[in-house]
Amino acid sequence: MEENKNIDTNNQETNQEETKTTETKETTETKEEKTMLTKEEHQKMVNEAVAAAVAEQKESFNSLLETKLEEERRLAKLDDDEREKAERERKQKELLEKEKDIARRELKIETTRLLTEKNLPTDCLELVIGEDMAATSKKIETFQSMFNQAVEEAVNKRIAGNTPITGSKTTTDDSKLSDKEYFERHYKQ
Repeated sequence: MEENKNIDTNNQETNQEETKTTETKETTETKEEKTMLTKEEHQKMVNEAVAAAVAEQKESFNSLLETKLEEERRLAKLDDDEREKAERERKQKELLEKEKDIARRELKIETTRLLTEKNLPTDCLELVIGEDMAATSKKIETFQSMFNQAVEEAVNKRIAGNTPITGSKTTTDDSKLSDKEYFERHYKQ
């Protein structure tokens, strides 16, 4: 009779394990199906993003091309003297833009040097750079005072939290102590 109960118990455990295995397989298959849908949706989203970027670039290129064509048509209508004058103005404008770009780069280099000299982080370059060196120097001075104040406050905050623990408040006469006791009291803490 006990053997029958043991066999029935073993059969029930086996059936439960088979049910769990089947449920796990079904769950895995369902997850794979969901993953496949997610991958397809992901691919669709990527394709849409690429198509949008291509369309934006195409629009930008067409706009630039149209602007250049209009400029060429306008220049074609002018006589030789007017055309040369317009060309000189265009070149002068390009030259001014390049000079501004070079001046900006030099200002960034000089600002980085100043920040390094004053032991300030160079990550804040864009915060302190101005139109010219005078404005930049003024911004650096302001930033330096704010930075130093913040550092000082942080240091004071840390120091305030860690007050040293003093020894006992009672004073004893050290003259009556042996050398060993004196040494232990004053040097081993």
